[in-house]
Amino acid sequence: IEITYEHPVFAERSGLWKYRPVKDLLIGDRIWTWDFTEEIYSIQRIDEELKTWNFRVKDTHCYFAGNSGQYLVHNP
Repeated sequence: IEITYEHPVFAERSGLWKYRPVKDLLIGDRIWTWDFTEEIYSIQRIDEELKTWNFRVKDTHCYFAGNSGQYLVHNP
């Protein structure tokens, strides 16, 4: 997935699940998806200007995002 560095995703490290900013994720962490978890095997930083949007989802603080809407993220 492509996501801004400050956006929090629900991730596990050493048995502890919590929302972590993308910039703090490490290879080997696991992220929560719609129906399973996935281990992070690669992290690539993109140093270029990209158009991004910040939005809030009414009446909820968490939602699934990504191309297929499968990664659990937090409404900042």
